[in-house]
Order: sequence, then structure tokens, then C-alpha cells
Amino acid sequence: MFFNRKKRERTEADKSYAQARAETTTQVRFRQPVCPAPRMLSTQNGERSIDTWEPVESALREMLTDGDQFVVLSAGEPRQDVFFVQTTPSNRGDGFVLQVSVREGSGSRLVERVCSWEECRSVFRKFYDTAAVDGLERYKPVEFYK
Repeated sequence: MFFNRKKRERTEADKSYAQARAETTTQVRFRQPVCPAPRMLSTQNGERSIDTWEPVESALREMLTDGDQFVVLSAGEPRQDVFFVQTTPSNRGDGFVLQVSVREGSGSRLVERVCSWEECRSVFRKFYDTAAVDGLERYKPVEFYK
């Protein structure tokens, strides 16, 4: 017996299912993260405690040559209700997606914006130095699929 390779028409149920899967929400909350050290750096190569800026700078520079890289910098004592910043190259090729974990109630949520590598580096440097992020009003809530 052979499979019928004739393309079948999409039913209304098929269309509703596809539409429901494509819907997104920004109402996702996470537990407040806990950082076991004053500063933690996470990349695709692992996670480690750091006490100088150089490993962060190096990890950010690696993103310029490898589109599969990501960098997360976490603060042990969050200020301004910011737990961590993370970035990865944008899939659209228009810069870097920069996400910030901010306190919301008893949990946290992610907000993001797309920026240049220089802007991304500047945000990471400020966060490394102060555990704070300026201009949070420029970030929008991350959309997750329902």
C-alpha cells in the first residue's frame, strides 16, 4: 500500500489549531533566580564565578564571530530589582537580543530589546559595575508561545 501524497485541504479545525499555537503571551513569570556568588558568568561553555570584567568582555567578543553564542551575567545582590542580563545574536541579523530579568511581585519576568554590540557591551559593563540597568522603560516584555 502506498501513502497518498496528495495534499489535503486544511479544515477550520486545522486553522484554529495553527492559530492557537501561534498566539503568544507576555504573562510568563519565573521564580526569582538565586546567584550563589557576587557575579556569575554563563555561556554555552558553562557557568562560573567571576571577579574581573575581562571574562565578560571576552565572552561578548566571541558572539561577534559565532552566532550560536549566548552570555548571561548574574548578580548575587541585585539592585534596581534586576537579577541578570543575557544576550545572544538576533536571528534576524539586526543586532543582539538583550534581555533583563526584573523583579515582579514575588517572581521575575524577562524584558528585552534589540541593540548593537556596543550598546550590549555598555549594558553588561554597567551591570557588572553596579548590578543595575539604565533605561528599563525602553525594554518590552518577552513574548512566549502559549
